[in-house]
Amino acid sequence: MLKKSIKPLILFLFVCLSTSSQTHKFYLSHYSVDYKNESLQIVAKIFTDDMEKALQIKEPTLRIDEKQNPKVLGPKLAEYFKKHLSFKDRDIELLHQYVGFELENDLIYIYLEVPSLALDPGYLTVFCDALFEVYPDQVNLFRVKCGSIQETFTLKKGEESIDLK
Repeated sequence: MLKKSIKPLILFLFVCLSTSSQTHKFYLSHYSVDYKNESLQIVAKIFTDDMEKALQIKEPTLRIDEKQNPKVLGPKLAEYFKKHLSFKDRDIELLHQYVGFELENDLIYIYLEVPSLALDPGYLTVFCDALFEVYPDQVNLFRVKCGSIQETFTLKKGEESIDLK
């Protein structure tokens, strides 16, 4: 009786092990958008190698590491996010400014801000196609806390924007 119960178990383990060797890469970045102190504060948390690949499209020798001069990398990050991330309150473009970045292990934290918003937006359109040029199956996960807007959602290729009320 023991042999009969072991054979299916061995077969099950074999199937599991053989299918687990075929890994599917998953590309994910995380964005936090918070309305605080009369500004929209944005933190993008991205794997450093993914951000590096995106910037290398324009500048193949660029490296993101501890040795990189922030005065060199900062403007490149600012330019990249100006093209790939935007916010609107109805039809009014909310222009974000680059604040800085930090490296932590294999992640880069990019800080952006929309300053001088006397009122929190009651309506927000978020557009993001960051890293889609590198990874077509990239997923950008957003967590937005902006007054009455409390949302978590994803943006991916073909679905690059969302309207929040």
